Amino acid sequence: VGKLTELQTRATSDLYPTILSSTTVGVHISSESLPLMIPTLYKVASDRISAVFHVVAKHLLADGTVSNDHSGIYSVRQTGFAIICSQTVQESHNLAIIAHFATLRTSV
Repeated sequence: VGKLTELQTRATSDLYPTILSSTTVGVHISSESLPLMIPTLYKVASDRISAVFHVVAKHLLADGTVSNDHSGIYSVRQTGFAIICSQTVQESHNLAIIAHFATLRTSV
């Protein structure tokens, strides 16, 4: 049994040291913050750290409305992370459990 650290963040600078200090990590983040995290994602992937990023595909518009935006997710495809998507809350929950289990078993 390892140490699970859950983060909900927009800041990317303090993310990598926190990930290094944990056995497995769950990060909750919006898709608009992902492009800023590309260097951190490369570090995490190259160090083979067990991490799962739970991403909400949303973008806040200037008028305060929210739209679905997947461009942030598509921008990190080359980092070495597997991308799994869901359409319902139940699917999201089930896939989160599977993703955490898979990272622990495979060190990916």
